[in-house]
Amino acid sequence: MRNKNRIGVIMGIAFFIGLLIMGKLLYVQVFANESFSSMSLSNRLQEVSVMPDRGLIYDSKGEALAISVKRKSVYITPAEIRKLKDKDRVIDTLAKTLAMSKSDVLAAVNDQTSDFRWLKRHADNKAVEKLQKENFRGVGFTDEYKREYPKSRLAAQVLGFAGVDNQGLSGIELQCNSILAGNPGKLLVEYDGKGNIIPQSIRESIPATAGDDVYLTIDGTIQYIVERQLAKASEQFDPEGITCIVQEVDTGNILAMCSLPDFDPNNYAKSDEKNWQNPAVSKVYEPGSVFKVVSASMFLDDDVATPQSQYNCPGSILINGHELRCWTYPNGQGPMTLRSGLAMSCNIVMAKSVARLGKERFYDYLHGFGFTRKTNIDLPAESDPVLVPKDQAVPLDLAAMSIGQANAYTPIQMVNAISAIANGGTLMKPQIISKITERDGKTIKEVKPEEVRRVLSTERAEQVQEMMEAVVTEGIGKEAAVPGYRVAGKTGTAEIAREGRYEKGDYIMSFGGFAPAGDPKIACIVIVSSPRTTASSGTVAGPVFSGIVKDIMRYYEIPSSLPDKSIEEPEVKNLVQVPKVDLPMNAEAFRLRMQEAGLQVEFVGSGSDVVAALPLAGTRLATGSQVKAYLSNPKAEQVTVPDLSGLTLKEVDHLLTGLGLKASLDGSGLCWYQTPAAGTPVRTGSTVSVKFASTREQSNIRDVEDERAAEEEKKAQEAAKEKEKTTTDTKKSTPSSQAP
Repeated sequence: MRNKNRIGVIMGIAFFIGLLIMGKLLYVQVFANESFSSMSLSNRLQEVSVMPDRGLIYDSKGEALAISVKRKSVYITPAEIRKLKDKDRVIDTLAKTLAMSKSDVLAAVNDQTSDFRWLKRHADNKAVEKLQKENFRGVGFTDEYKREYPKSRLAAQVLGFAGVDNQGLSGIELQCNSILAGNPGKLLVEYDGKGNIIPQSIRESIPATAGDDVYLTIDGTIQYIVERQLAKASEQFDPEGITCIVQEVDTGNILAMCSLPDFDPNNYAKSDEKNWQNPAVSKVYEPGSVFKVVSASMFLDDDVATPQSQYNCPGSILINGHELRCWTYPNGQGPMTLRSGLAMSCNIVMAKSVARLGKERFYDYLHGFGFTRKTNIDLPAESDPVLVPKDQAVPLDLAAMSIGQANAYTPIQMVNAISAIANGGTLMKPQIISKITERDGKTIKEVKPEEVRRVLSTERAEQVQEMMEAVVTEGIGKEAAVPGYRVAGKTGTAEIAREGRYEKGDYIMSFGGFAPAGDPKIACIVIVSSPRTTASSGTVAGPVFSGIVKDIMRYYEIPSSLPDKSIEEPEVKNLVQVPKVDLPMNAEAFRLRMQEAGLQVEFVGSGSDVVAALPLAGTRLATGSQVKAYLSNPKAEQVTVPDLSGLTLKEVDHLLTGLGLKASLDGSGLCWYQTPAAGTPVRTGSTVSVKFASTREQSNIRDVEDERAAEEEKKAQEAAKEKEKTTTDTKKSTPSSQAP
């Protein structure tokens, strides 16, 4: 009986436990099924963010200045790696393969705050391939887009840069971040208990949306011209900084903007943060005598003076008990007109004229020319001007402001005011973005030229233009002259204020002007801060301005404005223009298009498409003339370097770009040297170095090379004679062996 009771008790207990288990199973599988399933799934799912393809940034010709390249990034699930028996080997392999310190990898693995941890963003492709073969548990890979700048430092401070998280951090990248960034996506991936992806498991993919593209008004070739000239000046004068802006006078479009020192946006973290800033818009300075062209415009437009108004410069004058000196002090410049006063940069002429104009009208014109507030150009961190408050300005302040001291403006304000004088008196809003497009090329927004206000009458603007030309032809700006072209401008030298005091011997030297005079196309300002020289601003900034303008005039193929009257061009009848076509274009379609225009085609190279053509579109040729069409295949990995001899900078840039090659250009004029040589097969994307020189310079180069070759040949002949003589002397001094 006892045994039966025991069995009953045991069976009762077992039955009760079974009921509990069944109840629990019923609860888990039926009543709480949805909750536990959701919890289980969430434990097995990992969300990986998918970064979008950031929009591209192009120059005005459609050359890419900022691109996004797909790269693999490595992430880990720290808890899974910590469970591995061979954890140490995995950590060592990760550190070695990804070129990381072991301590950094250990820190990531020991991180218990998250199930997801980035290990290496934008990893090297070979390193990723090696790790993928290892197939380590808890190590994953995902595609991300890395920002790259194919032109390296070109327009670095304009472009700015984007960080690893697709966020614009400076320049256009920051200004247009909402346009360029796109929308991120996400990927939900299911893993098993060992941390491996479950094949054909539940996954959710929300694709990223690519950002829109931004086209700038910057012309890559003009930007290169400016940067090359600034680099030369920086090497020569070792300044604290040097800035240049080139602007199209009729539209306000910025064609080039550069400051040195700069940085490489591909490696921005390795450069000084100060160089990330764009001084052309963010730094104010006292412009000095360049501002006198604005002052002269005020005097003429308000009828307080004419170009021929008479003045006398004694060397200095007293204003409110303070002595204002001319740069010729203690000697004066004697009798002068407003025109000659500007040409010779006389402070006394300006001071006497602004006293007639008065404070109220002076500040009215400051506003008119855009000097009382920032320009609102589409670039970040633009500074406001620093002005003497109108209600606090005394006559001495007014005199100082008229010669470009006391007030401080940004370089963009100064070049914009010069453009207003050059275009006939209309202040334009400076533009640096030309349009925004979707990835398929559809235009979302096109930026049109925007008139701010008219500040001068056309007649008065033309008078100032003529006076500015006299600065170069008759005055102290002769170093800015450009052979063959009429140019206009003004020198400027301003003492630098540091800690509230002007430092003697520490200057900002500048030159601002436009070209060609008579029919202005571009305005340009060059500002050199603290150059290590005792030379004048005309000698420092003037030649830089000259070099830039000379190359731009040739690039634009603007005919010389000072032609040689003794040479008469023969009259050519039946001229036709080379038609503009969208390249690349099928070779046969290109031939038919040229034939319709009355031109013949000579194909150069091999391939199915025409990628470049010379002469350039718009060139006038006699009917029946030949156009050279350069062929290549779509997505060609290798091309043949063409013969560039005798081509202009613009033609070389067009040809190499069409063939998918990069250009390293030096000098101006016509191509006389290239490497690799013509006919060399190279991979697309390779760089071709090209040197340019004028016909006279090439002749001098050839003369030097001929002299060098002759000298080397002479030395070789002398060496051969010396060797022959040495051999003869040796034979004579060696005893003859006698026969036994």
